Amino acid sequence: MSVLVAVAALLDRAVAEGVAPAAAAAVISNGRIAHESFHGTDAPRGRGGGAPIGPRHVFDVASLTKVMATGSLAAKLLAGGALELDAPAARYAPAAFVDEKAAITVRQLLAHSAGFPTTAPLARGGLQAYVAGTPLEAAPGARTLYSDVGFVGLGLVIEAISRAPLDALAQGRVFGPLRLDQTLFIPEKIPFLAERLRKMHAFVPTVRASRPTDVRSAVVDDDVARTAQGVAGHAGVFSSARDVAAFGQAWLDALAGRSAWLSQTAAAELVRRDATPGSTRALAWDLPSGAEPSIGSRLGRGPKGAIGHLGFTGCSLWIDLDAEVVCALVTNHCPAPGDLSRIRPLRRAFHDAVAESLGS
Repeated sequence: MSVLVAVAALLDRAVAEGVAPAAAAAVISNGRIAHESFHGTDAPRGRGGGAPIGPRHVFDVASLTKVMATGSLAAKLLAGGALELDAPAARYAPAAFVDEKAAITVRQLLAHSAGFPTTAPLARGGLQAYVAGTPLEAAPGARTLYSDVGFVGLGLVIEAISRAPLDALAQGRVFGPLRLDQTLFIPEKIPFLAERLRKMHAFVPTVRASRPTDVRSAVVDDDVARTAQGVAGHAGVFSSARDVAAFGQAWLDALAGRSAWLSQTAAAELVRRDATPGSTRALAWDLPSGAEPSIGSRLGRGPKGAIGHLGFTGCSLWIDLDAEVVCALVTNHCPAPGDLSRIRPLRRAFHDAVAESLGS
């Protein structure tokens, strides 16, 4: 196992200081594993005991679901000609995109410019009613606002086109072909399958600062995905640091035209900066933005830039397209609402430590 000493030391300190009870990281440089490390135990914060984190442990990766499952499935459908980015989403899932939502395009869902709010409570009636019943906050295409609701809708579009559940599609078209053996949804609606999957892996529990008695192990932390029985377009995937990094490498290979999994044309379409005024996003993917981007101060500064995504549980994936460096960090840090004061500096420090260690 390769270890970048400064990166491992940084994550050891973060766990010791209570940023997260557990963390794991993997870095791929020019197609080879440059770093893999494990930190902390699988005991909930403050409980003591637990097994040391190791290669078998998987984490709730929260919104990395948007790229690892939903966004990648959209790219596969685009490559196969089954999905048109500028078609109305209502063409594919008419019961979810009603009234003013009938004008929303698939591209706008991918770009977070459909006009949906960031999130909304999940009422009775399932995900289709959730999307149909959530009022828009802006006209489609008028602005960019990161939205879980929009990606729930995108998941419904993908299911309608493919006539299969999102978890089965992700396994068959993304996780399986890429050999991501520690990446999975846990579909609560199929109890025997959910139980079998739980027995196959070691899960790292998540505990929110605002609900310290609510320990969620092998159950998705996100409330909407949890109510939707573990499978939704915005959250629900569990994975390991190595698998997250391998997924990033698969996208890097596709963009370089050396992939049998995804065409270069489809991959390039999704990583292009969206044209919505003021957008700092591509399609499904995020781009470095702001004075202090989570990718840090050194990576992603070349002409091709970088693509990535974050997850509420302290997870992140960033890909430097010029240096061909893939950085995956997974943790079980679940902050109190609005409090990112500890995970933000850790993410930046992690990527800067990787860059310095690799000489990037």
